[in-house]
Amino acid sequence: MYICKLKTVKMEAFQIARRKDNIQVIIGTKDVDSEALLEVLRRIQVEFLAQRVNFDDSIHELAKEINRDWWQKNKKRLLGKPDEESHS
Repeated sequence: MYICKLKTVKMEAFQIARRKDNIQVIIGTKDVDSEALLEVLRRIQVEFLAQRVNFDDSIHELAKEINRDWWQKNKKRLLGKPDEESHS
């Protein structure tokens, strides 16, 4: 992550600084909507938890299978293609 290599980053709405054992983010309350910030923090929490889970490679195959099955069931509806039976 590029932030970890930086000592301090100043942007219009916030500041990011790397300390010895952490990264400090300072956000101006006038610049950021609190609900949007909460969504970002929730996403960071999910990413943090996902990194702690020890999945093996089979989880990627399962995800591909689920996506493939979902796409097969939904592609006609999403692409708006007429059913083949209606052309007979």
